[in-house]
Amino acid sequence: MQAATPPEIRLPIRPQADDDLHGPAATKHLLRDRNYELIQPAPDVCVAHGQAAAGRRSTHFSSVPVLPFTGPGYPRWKRITCFIAFWQIIEWNRIRAQSLFLWDEWPFCDECLRYRRRRFGFSLLAFVAGIFLFCTLFALRGRGEDGMMTIIFFSSVAVFVAGLFSLPQTDKLAHGRVAMDGSALIVSNPHPDFEGEITQATT
Repeated sequence: MQAATPPEIRLPIRPQADDDLHGPAATKHLLRDRNYELIQPAPDVCVAHGQAAAGRRSTHFSSVPVLPFTGPGYPRWKRITCFIAFWQIIEWNRIRAQSLFLWDEWPFCDECLRYRRRRFGFSLLAFVAGIFLFCTLFALRGRGEDGMMTIIFFSSVAVFVAGLFSLPQTDKLAHGRVAMDGSALIVSNPHPDFEGEITQATT
């Protein structure tokens, strides 16, 4: 049985104004073609929990999934094969070259902000632990502990990578992605209160 598609709402967007871009004219033209902004700001309601926003955080949205292919709507079978099929990496790079981007001050509730802080804390702890394990290699060097050094080396790499993948991705918390045609910011599975605020603002 095919899984039901989660509900979505589309927030209209437009190319970012030149006044908000920096750099030479040619660079501005390139950025304008790929960078977008919301026409109307998101309401002060959390999209995940429907609670009143406790603050807004700068959030980066993209039109393509971020590694490891966990973006909304990306086929599950491709997620499973992405690291064992080389053509998946080639496909991702091809689509990435055509991707569109949107930065926005997105509303988050207390629960979301606490979640972000916990993820940041875990990532920081993992980074410190990975660096500590790696530094112990220098203490064991020259003592004939080759087997132990190998274990510590791969452990430090594993802990560091775990910290890297534990970094909170605000676009995932915001349930959003940019449509490939640049027409809208697509918000997946929004809370009914968030959807109600959007409906009220557009009627």
